[in-house]
Amino acid sequence: MLKNKKVDMHVHSIFSLGGTKEKPHATETVEQILERAEDTGIGIISITDHETTMPYQYILEHPNVLSKFSGEIVPAVEVSSSYNGIITHIMLYGFKLKDSRIIDSLPSLIKARNSTSVEKHKEHTEELKRICDKLGLSYDQDFTATMLGQSGHDSFCNHILSRKENITRVDENGIGHIEGAYQDAEGKQKIFSFSNIREFYYENLIDKENPWFIDFSKDIATLQEVYAEVKQVDPNIIVSLNHIGIYPLKQSYLSFIEEIRPYIDGIETMHWGHTAVIEEECNKAATETGLYTFGGSDFHNPKDHELGKCDNGAREVNSSRLRLPENLYTIHGTKGETQKL
Repeated sequence: MLKNKKVDMHVHSIFSLGGTKEKPHATETVEQILERAEDTGIGIISITDHETTMPYQYILEHPNVLSKFSGEIVPAVEVSSSYNGIITHIMLYGFKLKDSRIIDSLPSLIKARNSTSVEKHKEHTEELKRICDKLGLSYDQDFTATMLGQSGHDSFCNHILSRKENITRVDENGIGHIEGAYQDAEGKQKIFSFSNIREFYYENLIDKENPWFIDFSKDIATLQEVYAEVKQVDPNIIVSLNHIGIYPLKQSYLSFIEEIRPYIDGIETMHWGHTAVIEEECNKAATETGLYTFGGSDFHNPKDHELGKCDNGAREVNSSRLRLPENLYTIHGTKGETQKL
């Protein structure tokens, strides 16, 4: 792998699953991402779309796209899993483009996304309606999630936020928040709060003690299952835990990483939502447990993220701060030439 290079190993393209036609999960094509990476001096990149290897199937079908970039591309895919009731996003790095085994395995690896049919959307929506009834929040009784492009909880979050009577606080930017009090397992008073889909999911829905908690683990493959199947497909594929800093953990990063160490090969230490303090703690944990470390912007669009940056754009993701595998499978882009795969 290239040394002391600007890298981004967490990037999403228009192929990434999720979102709607009006608001897609990510906005840029493979070509646009590679051009942007070249223009910003990135030496190593991974397009890591949710639950699909389509960017790499696209590259196989359109090899000239590699002439947009002069660095190294590490094939990867981001998949959802669960561990002890917590939804964990993991990266599978370094699968070979012409090896169809990882593609063929994806349906069982991503049971969560395969199960997010209209029926599953409706099931989650009805569960959220029952929670709203307990919390005294209003919603349209006839509201139902029918779009395959957006999860039931995402669309329902937008729905209840759109009702003025549910808003309990408006911040200095004029953004409305839904908030309320609850007690945790130790009887301590806590406040739930959300103003958007991301906060609703990561800070509420997957927190076991939160009144909004929904157990998605019954619809998703466990981390243990994903790791076992990936290693059976190709033991050289690296399984890495993403953005540990945004999970609602009740324990230290080191304690959690030690617990899941048998089922991961690496962790993402540098991320758009990771401060320098989180990165340092993750690096210490990775060193103590012998894990590789990765980093990326979690780029979805140029408005919300800057390619090759972490810590809300404050710092550059550089390979000198990462412990990348030496033998990771890569594709070499050749700017100005046609690449044969």
